[in-house]
Amino acid sequence: MTDTYKFVTILEYKAKWYGRKLHKIDRWYPSSKTCSECGDVMEGRKSSWIHQETPTSV
Repeated sequence: MTDTYKFVTILEYKAKWYGRKLHKIDRWYPSSKTCSECGDVMEGRKSSWIHQETPTSV
């Protein structure tokens, strides 16, 4: 078993224990370019990008 497999197995166990879902994503999924509020994905390089249309929670 690889360390990654062990780690994922533990995460799956913990998620099930707490009634949560574990979402496995592809290695190249652009998660750092995806707006957490609306899901919009920025194209190009990531450099001080702020999604102006999504209201921020304060």
